[in-house]
Amino acid sequence: EHRLGSDGLAVRDGKPLTIYSGGFFFPAAGDRRPPSEQEIHRVPNCRLRGKPCLRGDRLYVSDRASGDLNLVDVSDVAHPKLLEHLNLPGNPGRVVLHDGKLVVPGGYEGLWVERRAGGAGRDSVPHAE
Repeated sequence: EHRLGSDGLAVRDGKPLTIYSGGFFFPAAGDRRPPSEQEIHRVPNCRLRGKPCLRGDRLYVSDRASGDLNLVDVSDVAHPKLLEHLNLPGNPGRVVLHDGKLVVPGGYEGLWVERRAGGAGRDSVPHAE
């Protein structure tokens, strides 16, 4: 047996999504192949690691160890696109969306809340509240 989702799982269209080996994949129910034999979707110039959160066609992946928060467009799963990469101080936890804004627990740095609704962009960099 293979351990999946050690960083957590997200769900898209009823299918689980897990982060693995710098990318992501959708493990199928009953598929006993190891993750290394699955179709891993990779984001150009970005190594995904951390906890995934999916909202629509946007995948948010936060990594406590590095402080990285990546926002990825997965509307075309075969060709995911990095929309934004942030390196936050502290240890960002799993991203939550509230009233259309990113909310990220930041460990000792406090709670990071996006300044405006609507997603990526330099004006949307989370700030401590």
